[in-house]
Amino acid sequence: MKRNGFQKLGLRIMEISGFENAQEIQEAGISLEELKEAGYSDFQLLNFGYPQKQLIKLNKTRRH
Repeated sequence: MKRNGFQKLGLRIMEISGFENAQEIQEAGISLEELKEAGYSDFQLLNFGYPQKQLIKLNKTRRH
């Protein structure tokens, strides 16, 4: 599945729901940072298979 010109902050759950896992999302060129900026929660991203350590690290860097 390709990104098809999605705007960085315009991502919605329905637009990535067609992906099976984090690897497919990354292969489509959508970064974890973009998903967090678009409002996805850690819980939603964990369900797609993003590693908890990666989410914790990103959350720490976003706070500073």
